[in-house]
Amino acid sequence: MRLHTHRMIVLFIALLLANTIAFAKPPDWVNGQSNRFPDGLYLVGVGQANSRDRAKSDALASIAKIFRARIEQQTTDWEKYIQIESRGKTEIEQKKAMESLTDISTDKVIEGAQIIETAQDGAIYYALAVIDRLQAKASLTERITDFDEKINASIELARNTPDKLSRIKNYKRTINTFLRRDAANIDLQVISVKGNGIHPAVSLTKVAQEFDEWLAKNFSIDVKINGTNGPVVQQTIIESLLQEGFPVNDGSDTASPDLFVKGDVTLSPVKLPGKPFNYVRWCVDLAILETKGNKIVGVVQKSGREGHISAEEAEARAIRALQPVIIADVGGRIAEYFTGE
Repeated sequence: MRLHTHRMIVLFIALLLANTIAFAKPPDWVNGQSNRFPDGLYLVGVGQANSRDRAKSDALASIAKIFRARIEQQTTDWEKYIQIESRGKTEIEQKKAMESLTDISTDKVIEGAQIIETAQDGAIYYALAVIDRLQAKASLTERITDFDEKINASIELARNTPDKLSRIKNYKRTINTFLRRDAANIDLQVISVKGNGIHPAVSLTKVAQEFDEWLAKNFSIDVKINGTNGPVVQQTIIESLLQEGFPVNDGSDTASPDLFVKGDVTLSPVKLPGKPFNYVRWCVDLAILETKGNKIVGVVQKSGREGHISAEEAEARAIRALQPVIIADVGGRIAEYFTGE
């Protein structure tokens, strides 16, 4: 009886040790190569961590890195097109658009990745993730075909609809869809063993240039700001809109504008009891109107207060403080008008 118990204890200890020592022959995929999943048919990612779940996540992340590395090579070109598509929006919003474009593309491909196998060497866990190249290629090709159909439809509307606002929305929609198509095409190049993608029938560069040229010739914005400091603020708004690529009338065009930014900027001295400083309160009350029908597109109403020991400097600070606020709001309202948000 004692001998039997002793053997059971020895067997238990042996099994326990077996789970903690290194495997005698590690799977071939631990080093990134697998006979079962050859590179010509599969894209492989290996994960390593101190738990099985983390190893699985790391394996998927290693595949994602392959796609992100290729996409990052394209981001410089994308930035200029995103600025065109989202003109008037802040740099933060444009950055988010860039990140979203990258994430959506990569995440869609990773959806097709599968954890095929896991292994353990003591406290270290390994996981193997694979993507079937043929399946991923078929899925990406279908998605790109869908994008092409949408591009063809929106560019057709952009070129032929008589309504100006509808044209703008469809040009922007075309550029946005083209960017997503481009991201999917980069993924396809990664999936393809030979690095082949699908050449687009329409040039994104030409569409963006076409949009800018049409906008410059067929759409205009007038700005008129009243008040003692109105001309200074007016010029600031005009320069900002021009920098964003909006077609602002410089005064040479006598035709009626499509959008009219108008309103008042007032500065008022404020006396605060017991305060040695001079304070100036600034108020901005602007409206963005669609000239046809005098429709209100957006309203900008802001106020604030600035102070300094010098009355002149307090006023100067007030003017400096209000300008970036107005620029962001006016540009944002016009961007929303262009997209119909």
